[in-house]
Amino acid sequence: MNNKKKVFKRIFIVVSMVSIFFFATILTEASGIKSEQTIYVNKDIDKEVTKDFSTESNDKLIVMDKLIVLPEEKYDKLEAKKMIDRLKKIPYPILEELLESDVKIILSNTNITGVHEYTHLKGVTPRGWENTGKTWDDVPGAGGKAVVARIGYSDPGEAHGAINLELHETAHAIDAYVFHNISSSENYKNIWNQEVYNLFGNDPYFVNYPEEYFAETFAMYYLDEEQKQILKERAPLTYEFIKNLQS
Repeated sequence: MNNKKKVFKRIFIVVSMVSIFFFATILTEASGIKSEQTIYVNKDIDKEVTKDFSTESNDKLIVMDKLIVLPEEKYDKLEAKKMIDRLKKIPYPILEELLESDVKIILSNTNITGVHEYTHLKGVTPRGWENTGKTWDDVPGAGGKAVVARIGYSDPGEAHGAINLELHETAHAIDAYVFHNISSSENYKNIWNQEVYNLFGNDPYFVNYPEEYFAETFAMYYLDEEQKQILKERAPLTYEFIKNLQS
């Protein structure tokens, strides 16, 4: 009899626990509390991303996972994480279009000529770097079907002058493959001609090349609120142009 009582007692406890969990779940849903899901992105980074469960946030993480290529060898995981977090600020439809255009964003341990897609540029002088003694071997980033950004070189002064390396180089790919060289359109060139001097003075890199102006202002828009506000105040037409690219 004692054994039977023990069995019935255990069954009662289990049933009670299940009932409590069931009713707690109902109350949580009724109170409007959002459920959360832990999603792992780029497992090499050892990073957990906890997001409110929604189709777009989930899809964006999946797209990012497919877009970004990380080094097979040892690399600075903290810096790579920061770079990925900045790239995640770009709207999902734009990132999705990059993926569909077979673009890859390579976060590299080396300058670009150490990446297979750009080894042919070894010893070649980049546009705008004439008479500097520098070649592509000294350049930490490039935009194209293979976007390259060297890990740890995001900030200006790290062998480049962009406000942010990974956003600037990714913007070149967005210009070319998502919006079909929109920086060459007459509408965009009119805006560029009106506002380039407000932002960059007589800097020939931006004054002579509308695609560089596009890449840099795109990076300003998505980097942080401070740069976004500078863009809005000094180049309001450019600000609105980039803002409207989201839709």
